[in-house]
Amino acid sequence: MNPSDNSSKSKSKRGIYLVLFIIIFGLAAAGLILMIKDDNQDAKVDSEQVDVSPDIAKLDTLCQTTLPRLIQCQNLQADQLTTYRLPEDLGNPSYIAPSPDQSKFIVELKDSSVLVDQDFNKIADLPHQESSQTWWTDLIWLDSDTIVYSASAQDSTDTDFNSQIFNYDIANDRTTQMTSYQESLTYAYPSQDGTMLFSRIQRPEQAETIAVVSTDGTVKEIGSILSTDKTELSGTVNYDRNSDLFYLTQAESQSSIPLKLKKDLEGNYQLEQTNDPTLEQIYQGPSTEQGIVVLANDSDQNSSAQYQIVDDQGSIRDLQLAQASSQGYTYGLPFAVSQSLNLETIDDNAIDASDYLYSYVDLPNNLSTYLLDLVKQNCSEGSYNKVVVNNQLNDNQAVVEFQGCNGQAYIGYYKLDGSDFKAVIQTQNNVSCASLEENGLNPELVDSCTE
Repeated sequence: MNPSDNSSKSKSKRGIYLVLFIIIFGLAAAGLILMIKDDNQDAKVDSEQVDVSPDIAKLDTLCQTTLPRLIQCQNLQADQLTTYRLPEDLGNPSYIAPSPDQSKFIVELKDSSVLVDQDFNKIADLPHQESSQTWWTDLIWLDSDTIVYSASAQDSTDTDFNSQIFNYDIANDRTTQMTSYQESLTYAYPSQDGTMLFSRIQRPEQAETIAVVSTDGTVKEIGSILSTDKTELSGTVNYDRNSDLFYLTQAESQSSIPLKLKKDLEGNYQLEQTNDPTLEQIYQGPSTEQGIVVLANDSDQNSSAQYQIVDDQGSIRDLQLAQASSQGYTYGLPFAVSQSLNLETIDDNAIDASDYLYSYVDLPNNLSTYLLDLVKQNCSEGSYNKVVVNNQLNDNQAVVEFQGCNGQAYIGYYKLDGSDFKAVIQTQNNVSCASLEENGLNPELVDSCTE
């Protein structure tokens, strides 16, 4: 055999091996690139999922303002109860609503509404009800940077309404009117994705009618809500953003029916019953990871009722949150959060009589001492009356809201008599200006009195 032939064959084999090596290396490299690309895509998808839905928080804690400056929270998963104290300079909240991303809170006070951060430090003043409007809804989050609300005003004949829905841009401190409608729109509920608003229409004969409002101001009505047996239902519709369900609450049957909004090919909306069980309690909201918050039926017609939670299977569980009051000084419904509040925590044993007394104005020492005694009056040890001072004049007159430990509730008018104060009027109704003057009280003590 010619040595040159062997040499040629060896070179040929090496060439084949080199080509095979290049092909295999290329395939391996391509596979690695595809794998990295795929991982990057997965990471990108995961990142997008985090970015797209930061507002859908896992709500597993319910909080309730129980006293003027105290908030009680129950973690539903750990079944743990925590009491927080609000900053003293914040005021007495009647409504607290966390933003969808839980970074801010709306706090509505007696004469103002403010935006606070996670530590409940004031960030800005918010739009607040004006006296010219006959109906003004709570401020509600459209998204974590925008707030919506609606206001209705009657014309001079007191028969026709005109309603407007507004949105408030927090960053730019700017309010924009979204729509105007010749009906009374009583609430503005943002949809879960923030693309629509749902508003109840105030019609006595059709309490279940709602309006679907696009963010461009277009209004479409949804009427006739039918049950599975085609019997028309009547009641009040509320929307829960967390579950993306409507609840038709029927006062007569003391029940709520979950409904889902559907849209047909022609763009028409309809509310349809879901497969969820009908709630035997009147729906209150909000919904959480553990279920829906309701207010237990008060068969004994007591002055307070127990909060409960109903899960997907219809099982009912009592909550530890303080009972809701149906008389006297009241607070907003529980609000749901996904985290602990950045507030001072206190032991329930540290709560005393001073926590049951709150004043919107500075109090002279003798009035403060008198009202602290009123907080303890006719209550057993560890139980107190709630006393909120609305106003005082010249250190010798005061008007307070009283809610007793025994369920009694009234508005009290007090006047200095010698060195001590005494009750002059106790009523659950408005007092006339003439009656105030007859009892030696200045009509300026109240915001307005009847003629």
